[in-house]
Amino acid sequence: MTVADDLKTARQHLVERGWNQGGLINGGRVCAMGALNLACWGEVRPGLNADVDRRGPAFAALAKHVPSEFGDEVAMFNDAPTTEFEDVLNLFDKALAELGAL
Repeated sequence: MTVADDLKTARQHLVERGWNQGGLINGGRVCAMGALNLACWGEVRPGLNADVDRRGPAFAALAKHVPSEFGDEVAMFNDAPTTEFEDVLNLFDKALAELGAL
């Protein structure tokens, strides 16, 4: 699978399962990182370093579009009280657009 495939699959998990803040998964709903875990590993689990596992390239593609006040921290952006579900979907859309996959 390509980075774009992983991002599309993760985005689909967010839409189908619902979005979560404050943890990878809650009642089946997933955060941005939980959705990436599902797309790349087939399960939601904390774990491997994003720099060395399959999730790394997709994470990097998202991190480039995180608003500057969050640095490149996808999880911090996802969990911020001011972040809404649409903001997270837009993050995926920007990454996909940059990859020419939207």
